[in-house]
Amino acid sequence: MASRLLKTPRALALAAVVAIGYSAPLMASEHGEEDPLTRAELLAATLAGDSSARPALEALFGEVFGDSDAIVALAVELIESLAGDPVAFIDAAILIADVATEILTTQPIVRVSVGHEFFLPPGAFGWDLGSPDSPLFTGFTKLTRGDKGIVAGATGGIQRPGGEGLLSDGLINVSRITLDVNVPDGPYRLILMTDDQGNQSFINPLGKSVTVNGVRTNLFGAAPSGWLGNATLGTPGAQPVSVGTGTGGATVIFVEVVDGKLLIEFEAAGESNILLTGIVLEPANGPSVLTTKEKVFADDEEVLFAEAAINTAIGETLQLIASAAGPGDENANILEFVEELTDLPEAVSPS
Repeated sequence: MASRLLKTPRALALAAVVAIGYSAPLMASEHGEEDPLTRAELLAATLAGDSSARPALEALFGEVFGDSDAIVALAVELIESLAGDPVAFIDAAILIADVATEILTTQPIVRVSVGHEFFLPPGAFGWDLGSPDSPLFTGFTKLTRGDKGIVAGATGGIQRPGGEGLLSDGLINVSRITLDVNVPDGPYRLILMTDDQGNQSFINPLGKSVTVNGVRTNLFGAAPSGWLGNATLGTPGAQPVSVGTGTGGATVIFVEVVDGKLLIEFEAAGESNILLTGIVLEPANGPSVLTTKEKVFADDEEVLFAEAAINTAIGETLQLIASAAGPGDENANILEFVEELTDLPEAVSPS
């Protein structure tokens, strides 16, 4: 999901404050990855526009990954701790907001097993990827590297002995999948499945990111060692069955179907091969075939609420900074920007 934070107001803000003549001092980074910044150093680096700020912020927000409330609280805390001239504040606040949004819109991978008697409910569609002679899971459509109009980039198939045929076999190095889906346009959950093959060739089997109809989603903890706790693929409403940890992995991406089409593009991570074993498309407003013990996938509404809360903190803090600078013509443009920023939609509970 592309960040919506302050893209237009940022340009207005910079134009408004250039005439004031503030300047932020440059700060050389003195820290390596093994010597993380303290909170005070992080704020100083962020205000100064130092190159050490973004990776330090990413690491800090990564500590609360998966908890949108904690991400918002951390972003608001950092923004309210900023001090200095409005130019430095605006750039620093936008950097914090962008990193927060990046973490908010990054989806995890969960370890998943196939529940007993799993089948797709009405309204859901599934694709089982693999070689032509691999088993086809009931209710799914087979996709092989020979489906040239649909699958691009696949270099071969793979199958783990003893598997159930959905998670244990798939296609290697798929770069793009184009699906014509017979569903109304609108919001859907796209479930992408892979398998832990237990070797370094597939250390990040779903890649670094997935772009669907032009909207990019980052993947967090893409290596099997970073996958979250157990999940199950099962028919909604069916009695949950404990099936062990399994070797499969899955992630959920909230997507918009446009003109009955889905263009799914995969970005590989480093030297790792991509392994895609299955795909499920289901309505976003209905129950999911993927069950987790707790909510781990952020939807659009949750992200919008979080972004609105962060925007509100930026507007309120900037107003305090501008007001503290005192009245005068040189602050008129800043205060006009504050009024426009605080006129943005307020954060309201998604419930």
